Amino acid sequence: MKKLFKKVINIDVDPVSRYLHELLIVEMGFAEEVVSITDAEAGLVYLENTWPVCAPEDNELILLELYMPEGGGSAFLEKLHVLAKKRNHPFYILVCSTMSQELIYKFPPSPFIVGWLEKPLTIEKLNSFFPFIQSEGNYEVTR
Repeated sequence: MKKLFKKVINIDVDPVSRYLHELLIVEMGFAEEVVSITDAEAGLVYLENTWPVCAPEDNELILLELYMPEGGGSAFLEKLHVLAKKRNHPFYILVCSTMSQELIYKFPPSPFIVGWLEKPLTIEKLNSFFPFIQSEGNYEVTR
């Protein structure tokens, strides 16, 4: 069976959060590959280098922590709008944050964001956001 995502890109400054998110993604089995990145700027560089060479059928999920030094998460979203024009395949952003819902809603809306989750991530929280993606094809999630 096809995995839900070709790749999950996990962008978070906190090494413990990155590690736990990666373990959860692997345990759930919903991506062929997990890439963990330490900050928003490195995430943008990674996407600039990989997006132009991706196949049209590839899809990606970006797990993004908004609360990063120097506004990294919000700056990432702003720059992503420009970068998205080079994208030839679907992608989704799920914001994972230590921030309260009230603070999250102060960020400008983005058409790429499929949901906002407060950390810590759990299988139940992640599964609650993906039924619409799963309905598009025959995908396998192991839990």
